[in-house]
Amino acid sequence: KLIQNGIEFSTPMPQVTMELSHEPSARPSPGKGRRAAETDIETLADWFGMFQSEAVPDMSTLPRKHLETRCQQLINEDGVAVWEDGGKKVSMAAIVTRLPSCEAISMVYTPIEARCRGYAGAVVAYLSKQIIDRGKPACLYVDARNPVSTRCYTAVGYVPVGRHADAVRKTPYQAPKS
Repeated sequence: KLIQNGIEFSTPMPQVTMELSHEPSARPSPGKGRRAAETDIETLADWFGMFQSEAVPDMSTLPRKHLETRCQQLINEDGVAVWEDGGKKVSMAAIVTRLPSCEAISMVYTPIEARCRGYAGAVVAYLSKQIIDRGKPACLYVDARNPVSTRCYTAVGYVPVGRHADAVRKTPYQAPKS
């Protein structure tokens, strides 16, 4: 248990910061990418929840309404991409941070039954190209204990540029009483 100032945090996750500043590459994958739409919110909210439970298993599950609201916000910001194969949604990625110097991709998720087909790399390459076309580098954070993700992003052209550890707040925030 990690507790600081009365706040409980998840076990710190070692992460690698990766960056892409040129045209992405990815092995050919069946299907095509597209921007997410409001009609995708139900699927995306499911996938956001599954991403969270896999990426940060000791964090409390976020309420469904929160997941749907976050999906709507990202769609409104034109920040979510979906990869489809044969008309079926098979993977997603989202731009979760936009800074003047770069844009960060996260929430890369492919359901278990669709994994190992190149969909994650394809959707990351699709979204990365849009960032690069805006004249910015793309970045993402990878769990250093997950060699599959690292290989996937390296194949797209990402290179490691830093390391850090990230911990998520487990104790719900409560505003100070006045």
